[in-house]
Amino acid sequence: YHLCLPYRMGRWKRKWKGKGDGGKEKRSRDDSGDGRSRKQRENTWTVVTKNENFEHFYKEQQMFDTPEEWDTFMKHLRDPLPTTFRVTGTKSSAAEFRDMLYKRYLENLEKLEVAKAGDTVIEPPTPIAFYPDRLAWQMNVPRGMFRKFPEFHRFHKFLVAMNEKGHISRQEAVSMIPPLLLDVQPEHTVLDLCAAPGSKTCMIIEALHAVHNPTGLVIANDVENQRCYTLTHQTKRLQSPNFLVTNLDATRFPNLKVPSKADAGVLIPLKFDRILCDVPCSGDGTLRKNPAVWKNWTVMNAIGLHKLQTRIVYRGAELLEVGGRLVFSTCSFNPIENEAVVAWLLRASEGALEIVDEAATLPGLKFTPGFKSWKVIEKFGKELPDHASIPPELKKQFVSSLWPPSAEEADEMGLDKCMRVFPQQQNTGGFFITVFKKVKDMRKTRNMEPGPYKKWTPAASETSAPPTADEAAPPTAGEAGSAVDTAADDAAGEKLHAKQYGFKEDPYVFYEVDGDSYWPPLKEFYGFSEDFPARNLLTRSAGSVKRNIYLVSDMVREVIQNNDVRQLRLINAGVRVLTKSDAVKKPVDYRLCMEGLQSTYRFVQKQQAVCEMSDIALAIRQEGATFPMLSKGLQEGLEKIPVGCTVLNCVKNADDTAGGLSCDLQVLVWKGTGNIRTLVSKADRIFLCMLLGIPTEDELAAEKKAAKDEAPATSAAAAPVDDVAMTTDTSSVPDATTSCAAP
Repeated sequence: YHLCLPYRMGRWKRKWKGKGDGGKEKRSRDDSGDGRSRKQRENTWTVVTKNENFEHFYKEQQMFDTPEEWDTFMKHLRDPLPTTFRVTGTKSSAAEFRDMLYKRYLENLEKLEVAKAGDTVIEPPTPIAFYPDRLAWQMNVPRGMFRKFPEFHRFHKFLVAMNEKGHISRQEAVSMIPPLLLDVQPEHTVLDLCAAPGSKTCMIIEALHAVHNPTGLVIANDVENQRCYTLTHQTKRLQSPNFLVTNLDATRFPNLKVPSKADAGVLIPLKFDRILCDVPCSGDGTLRKNPAVWKNWTVMNAIGLHKLQTRIVYRGAELLEVGGRLVFSTCSFNPIENEAVVAWLLRASEGALEIVDEAATLPGLKFTPGFKSWKVIEKFGKELPDHASIPPELKKQFVSSLWPPSAEEADEMGLDKCMRVFPQQQNTGGFFITVFKKVKDMRKTRNMEPGPYKKWTPAASETSAPPTADEAAPPTAGEAGSAVDTAADDAAGEKLHAKQYGFKEDPYVFYEVDGDSYWPPLKEFYGFSEDFPARNLLTRSAGSVKRNIYLVSDMVREVIQNNDVRQLRLINAGVRVLTKSDAVKKPVDYRLCMEGLQSTYRFVQKQQAVCEMSDIALAIRQEGATFPMLSKGLQEGLEKIPVGCTVLNCVKNADDTAGGLSCDLQVLVWKGTGNIRTLVSKADRIFLCMLLGIPTEDELAAEKKAAKDEAPATSAAAAPVDDVAMTTDTSSVPDATTSCAAP
């Protein structure tokens, strides 16, 4: 049960001792029989994939019916995790990119015969069964095997490039389940309480943007400041104006105030339609990708995290709107972190929450129903039968909520509606998911010592008014199996958090459109329509120099303007739509940004021209394409547009044989006096090449190298294709469907 990995501590040199002066004979590098030198053998560290405490604890839980199932479970935990990825974006663009991805790469990989590399079987990619529309794929190819197979190596390089730009997300299969069960709609307000590193948040943002111009809001929060910047980096690739990142303790997430739709001028607490609580956990479901967990795993990890988990999920339940949905999840097998937290929350909510049965929501998903009973075991492997039998000094650590409810209470709660995913079921990691629905308002004062579970029925319900902004305050006292520390501990924790994770962010300054000198010339030059939300433009500088201009949605603006940004610890908001132009001769000070083009191009009426797919293909591969090289319709459109930043808009057309895309496509260019130059990054160029079905720069280089190796030396005088594509001579430009070279 060992994974041996070479680990070299710095540089080393071979120094052989020869004969003479009593010296020993030279020792061969291969004398040990394994082909490694002594230095290499000494600098090898071993990851042990065995933990007796782990095996003892889970065998006691009786998770499986037969010893064979247990052996299969342990075998999968020691196997490497398959590579999984999903296509990101809106439904139309994601489907288009999926089709091009399949034709360019996946179809060829599926045709490959199953190969073997030692004891490892290399299989072609397969779609993940439970993910809709074949937008997520899985490859049973360990990372070290990619370089041994040229087809997989080429595909891997493409995945890395597309993941960096956000068109593909390399995400573990089981972590895709909670956002799918959250069922986010474009009008929903959504809170992700423990969001970093951000893969699930990206799925939530994509669901919100299922339609153009959604009215909803996504707030992603994490307690660690540095992880918030990782979260920002992951999510900024989607460029959503409906998105905020906050740096707050999830157990103390504040009541945000927003204007009331019924009473003008009145601020009310913001309630969320959807909340994701992917809480911190011991992480033994990630053993396949984090082998270090084998060494660090103890039963006390889960017991120590149980109280924190209940605090987070209870605060989430308080912030949830009646009729809303809360998804609780962990990457752990442990019932102490899973069913025990669920049972405690159902008791503490006093019937305000109920578990939703989602067994049929994802037809291809294989899972095990939640446990109705489990055992509490201390660090020396001894079972603790109940809370009353343990010594008084251990009662604070081993709180009463660790133990399972009675069989009758477990049935009434519906704990079997919880979902636990084991690695052997679909060759994934481990995960636990429970979906809650809020059926009534929770009590105004927290119930930290819940009694027996009582199922709520409309006939037996008590009238309860929604909590005010001050009533659902952060916890201040209580313990007794709850998740609330003392008020003194909370205050000390806040001071420590402020000391360890200092908060220093630039201000969020909204434009005063009526009195600002920047906006009128921009509106006139680009022809922004009257319905453009100019009041949602903001900068991150209070001074006179404004390098970038960002756009947010109406709801994000309401949250920022009606709450203290420093108390909210706002890290990121908005998408960059305008930036300071560096051009020598510029008609206005700011040009449009490609990253925010999806939020602005519909409002641009002047600096926009309709084009064909061949025009975009030419602009991508031909730096400085002249007007005569473009289609007649685009030439006529550009003649009416002054020099400056311009949007090329290719509208979908079922009869378009040049591209045949089923979605619109927009590209940003700089229109000169006689030519156009694209304003897109290299990663965007690769993405556009994929959509248009033309070779990328790397593919052209590979073709060039292959042709050079095959061609005789006497014919080497011929000019390579990609060199021709880079020229500005109009007579030497190849057809738009044959090449693409990045500048």
